[in-house]
Amino acid sequence: MQNTYKQFAMAHNRIKAALSIALSFLLFVTTACYSGKKTADYSTVTNDAFAFVEYYQTTDVQVMAGEYHGGRRIDSPTYAFNPEDRTLNIYRYPDRLQPDSAIVVLGVGKILKNAAGSGVSSFLVGANQLPFSYNDLTITSLSNNKLFLTYQNKSITLKAGEEWKHYIEKTDTLKLQGLPVIKTMQTSTIRFHGFLSRNILKK
Repeated sequence: MQNTYKQFAMAHNRIKAALSIALSFLLFVTTACYSGKKTADYSTVTNDAFAFVEYYQTTDVQVMAGEYHGGRRIDSPTYAFNPEDRTLNIYRYPDRLQPDSAIVVLGVGKILKNAAGSGVSSFLVGANQLPFSYNDLTITSLSNNKLFLTYQNKSITLKAGEEWKHYIEKTDTLKLQGLPVIKTMQTSTIRFHGFLSRNILKK
């Protein structure tokens, strides 16, 4: 009877040992998979490329009553991007843009319409590390197919080719002759164009 009990106890211990080894192996595999996902972050996907993001604000003013002549013209684009053939032409090279280490290049632009004015202005900003902030926009991290950011403390995730919009509308009565009433509509647009070849940035 004692031999039977000892045999049972030994078998039980062997099973426990086997389960412990299996559990340790499972934890190791899980950790390895998780680590693999981490290493697929921007430190590896931006070796020969950079993430290109555009952040534009469009202001459209409509005169609802009275006369308002507050519009102005802007015309100072410093780059042009063609999403069809994915070409980026830089007319004025940014001072702080480093071609060999830029992780993200942000195109910042303004567009004026109707009584707000007319025209487009734009410039490029390079980021060599993340997180990177510009006004209300913060790019927190990116992977090989997603961009993670916050805008006015709102978390946003964009895949390559996607965009996100934020719209504000207000109507004001201005203290001017004739008391004009204007409606201002402002749209903030963030587009993630994916990754472009680093060679584009070289002069």
